[in-house]
Amino acid sequence: VQLLVIDDENMGQRYTPPSVEGGGRSVGALRGGFKRPRSGTDTTPMTSRAAASAGLDSEASPEADPGLVLLLDDEPLLLRSLQRILGPDGHRLVVADSADAAEPCLGDSELDVVLLDLFLGETSGLALLERLKRERPEVEVIVMTGHASIESAVRCIRRGAFDYLEKPFEDVFRVRTTVRKAL
Repeated sequence: VQLLVIDDENMGQRYTPPSVEGGGRSVGALRGGFKRPRSGTDTTPMTSRAAASAGLDSEASPEADPGLVLLLDDEPLLLRSLQRILGPDGHRLVVADSADAAEPCLGDSELDVVLLDLFLGETSGLALLERLKRERPEVEVIVMTGHASIESAVRCIRRGAFDYLEKPFEDVFRVRTTVRKAL
C-alpha cells in the first residue's frame, strides 16, 4: 500500500515509503505544484449544514441575496415544501401550478430564478425552458423532475437550465444552495 500526501500549503507532493506489500514510487509526482500560483482557489471557510440551517452561515442568512423566485409545479404538496425550504432565505416566492398561472410572473422584470417541473401536466417543461431562455436569457431555470435520467439532464442543461434536481428532494440544503447560486 502506498500513500500519496498532498501538501495543501504549497500544493507540492511528498513521497511516502512503500509498505511491505511493495511499491516504492509516487504515481504522478510533480516537481511543481498541482495548480498555477494565484489560480483562483476558493479560500472561503466551509460551513456545516447544521450551521447553515441554524443561521450561522452568512451566505445562508435571509439578508444574503434574496430574489424573486417562481415555483412552478403541478403538485401542491411539493409547492408547499419548496415554500418551507426557501422561505427562511428571505426570497420573494411566487407559486404557480400551471404554465398559464405562471404567465404574469414570467413577464416580471424582477424575476431571477424559476424552479420548473419537467412534466407540468399537459404542458412540457422542456418547451417552457426553451421559451424562457429564448425570451429571458438572464433568468436562471432550475429543472425539477421525478423521472430523472442522464439523457433528460443533458437535454435540459443543453437547452440552458442552470441545474437539474431530482424529486423528491433528499437534500434540502442542495435545493437552497442551488437557488442561492442561481441568484
